[in-house]
Amino acid sequence: MKCLVLDTNIYIHYIDFEQIKWEDIFGEDISIVIPPKVQREIDKIKDQSSLSKIRKRAKHVSAKMADYLLDHKDGKYKIRSCEDPRPNQFDEDIFNPNVDDNWILLSAIRLVKDENLDVIIVSADTNILVKAKQIGLAYYRMTDDFKLSEEQTEEEKAINQLKN
Repeated sequence: MKCLVLDTNIYIHYIDFEQIKWEDIFGEDISIVIPPKVQREIDKIKDQSSLSKIRKRAKHVSAKMADYLLDHKDGKYKIRSCEDPRPNQFDEDIFNPNVDDNWILLSAIRLVKDENLDVIIVSADTNILVKAKQIGLAYYRMTDDFKLSEEQTEEEKAINQLKN
């Protein structure tokens, strides 16, 4: 079984993770692992994003995560959480704790080392993918095939009407 660690941008800017046929991409049984840092980032976006459509999307994702992680909902894929990195995993030169991506990567490393899992980092963000490659983690660069269409918010529609 392959464990996919989806970066926050996958939950926010791509179609629902359950609608993606991960088995077509990876050819095996798939489980989705949600690191605590991703959960915290989704909550922050849900509460603080200046864009209403992004806030709405984050609220939907947060509720879905709660269904799986708190209420043990069954879905298309097995969904689970993992643990934050241990404090001694951080290193100022390689894994600065002030860089959000490092928390996700170190959670993935912890899954590999502690549970001997086959982990793949999935993101559209080049920085986390490059670092995953540098430290020897498997990674997958998400294509735009699954990206949400750029619909205008009500505010953007009103602005465009006023401009016209």
